[in-house]
Amino acid sequence: MKLLLIITLILNIHNFSDAKILDKTKNVLLIIADDAGRQNAYCQTPFLDVLAKKSLVFNRAFCSASSCSPSRSAILTGQPSHQNGMYGLHHDVHHFNSFDSVKTLPKILKDSRIRTGIIGKKHVGPDNVYPFDFAYTEENHSILQVGRNITYMKLLVREFLKHQDKTQPFFLYVAPHDPHRCHTNPEYGAFCEKFGNGEPGMGRIPDWTPIIYQPDELPLPYNVPDTVNARIDVAAQYTSMSRLDQGFIE
Repeated sequence: MKLLLIITLILNIHNFSDAKILDKTKNVLLIIADDAGRQNAYCQTPFLDVLAKKSLVFNRAFCSASSCSPSRSAILTGQPSHQNGMYGLHHDVHHFNSFDSVKTLPKILKDSRIRTGIIGKKHVGPDNVYPFDFAYTEENHSILQVGRNITYMKLLVREFLKHQDKTQPFFLYVAPHDPHRCHTNPEYGAFCEKFGNGEPGMGRIPDWTPIIYQPDELPLPYNVPDTVNARIDVAAQYTSMSRLDQGFIE
């Protein structure tokens, strides 16, 4: 799993094991896109580009594992998956979990009286190891709504901020499901690129104006075979990236 990471504002934690909050007036917004690479000049992400210029971008970071849950657990623990216990995927029959003794970022922040929230894809566990004060994830809501419906996700962010004590710092983790392949609802397309586009039966996401890429015109990554199906797939993924991107219009 490739991840695009952006942190806005400042996180004053340098070592998870003995973290000390140096300045309790700063807030953190962590954004993780699902299966999004970087340095693609053809796929348009103007709003993320603007946000990135104001943020801390991990442009020399690499995934610790080529799988979702292990990679996310490494981000939230500061430990590789074989050390934190998340050897495989957390969901369904796999049901991998981090060890109960692991000190995770949300747990450390919670213990430091910093309010925590997550909106979107969590895909790690157990809950007592990854506790969040405010949680709208695939565990209790439709992943289409909390992971791809950018209008609904914006409303959830506002709800989180609405109940935020201004004297207390917060950490908000926003994890869209875009542009991950659409396994759960294939009727919306290979990358759910039709979900919310306004076509009959697809619903309408008010804050999204889909960018349509022509399969026969786009340049393919060097490692993708130049076939009709591959071009259709890449074009669909790029359209889903436009939905992700427009979720961060200021």
